[in-house]
Amino acid sequence: AKKHTAPDGTMKLCLRLQDGDLIEAALIRQAGRLTACLSTQAGCPVRCAFCASGRKGLHRNLAGHEIIEQVVHINSCLDGEKVNHVVYMGIGEPLLNFRLVRYIVERAKAINEVKNRLLEFVIATNLALIDDEILEFCRTHEIMISTSLDGPEDLHNKNRPRPGGDSYERTTAGIKKTQMALGPDRVSALMTTSEASLGRVRDIIDEYIRYGFDGIFL
Repeated sequence: AKKHTAPDGTMKLCLRLQDGDLIEAALIRQAGRLTACLSTQAGCPVRCAFCASGRKGLHRNLAGHEIIEQVVHINSCLDGEKVNHVVYMGIGEPLLNFRLVRYIVERAKAINEVKNRLLEFVIATNLALIDDEILEFCRTHEIMISTSLDGPEDLHNKNRPRPGGDSYERTTAGIKKTQMALGPDRVSALMTTSEASLGRVRDIIDEYIRYGFDGIFL
């Protein structure tokens, strides 16, 4: 593994899997919270224009032990501390590997309940695959959803092209569906700043207000 640590304690790991694939994991420090950001796939089929992860497409879904070992690697770099917040937000679209995401959440929560430790989960997703089964699982296990909204339809679709040109339509429909199922406070969004967005600040803010967000993660 290769490790880079920033002055604020944020840590990024580049991990080589047994078959030679490279994935990334990260640790983010906040007050009272140690967040592990985990990859769920080697490569990514969602070819967002700004993202290096999808340039070579999807190689494969990660196996369960390959996801768990990312947390093991992160914890091994900490001095007695333990991760207490997990975000599926590394390489890959988590909902394309949801079977394993579900398994890991269930097992990790069961273990932490026995040890009386709090463990929180967030799934970062483009929401294209969100359905009632996934939302019910998130509600049962108090999982938050994070998605990406880059602004109005033309700007979002430019950053996140997909066959049919309906990236914005799928994302906004997913936002509404998730807000209805989990509550508006269980869904957050972030935007990717690109050259095309620099002159669209007011349009981007208006779009976030339109969907009931009270903040923008950058």
